[in-house]
Amino acid sequence: MKALNCYFYALAFLGLSLSSPAQNLQPFFDVHVHYKWDQAEITSPQQALDILDKAGIQKAVVIGRPADMALQLQRLAPDRIIPIYDPNEKLTWQFRTELIEEVRKGLSSGLYRGIGELHLIGGMAVRWQQSKVFVALLTLAREYEVPLMVHSEYSSIKPTLSICQENPNNRFILAHAGAVINPDQVEQILQAYPNVVMDLAARDPWRYINNPITDQKGQLLPDWQELILIGADPRHE
Repeated sequence: MKALNCYFYALAFLGLSLSSPAQNLQPFFDVHVHYKWDQAEITSPQQALDILDKAGIQKAVVIGRPADMALQLQRLAPDRIIPIYDPNEKLTWQFRTELIEEVRKGLSSGLYRGIGELHLIGGMAVRWQQSKVFVALLTLAREYEVPLMVHSEYSSIKPTLSICQENPNNRFILAHAGAVINPDQVEQILQAYPNVVMDLAARDPWRYINNPITDQKGQLLPDWQELILIGADPRHE
């Protein structure tokens, strides 16, 4: 029941609603799905939707790379696919000022319901307050009333806390449940900042071996059973 309540909270956070789920399937909203140009070479938009069907996914937030890749899915399933505007660059987006107008144009079209995934990786990103691009995207998100999906990955929790605390009028989805932070830190953020939700995308033992969320049987560890959103972050090998 807690998972179901969190699911409907996610819908409300994004300003969405859901029709009745498929028979025998609990409503499943994946908030972290990528659809990239190289994936499209082997998986057509319709095939991608068929995969979502088989997984029981009723709605999905799709991050296209380039951004308009998400629209290919959305055109086929407009009530199901929620595109957000991806900067199309993992580490250099903070320095490309042209991105500001690109995102503005995307949001003003009404086709995109958020911004992200914005990667902020320790040692590779400037302080967020010093990034003209990030500050501008925060402003655009408030103007168009959309959330930002942020992949924040630092050795300290302080930069993430700063983003959440100093931007209370923005809504954030913290990708990968904060990536390297532990359950106590997750709880600290969620309790302190009602403008923040988290997804569990890619929080697997292969990427975050020092902070596992499952036991050897694949079951969530007790401290992680209160987490909020599901994000598969699927990738093709």
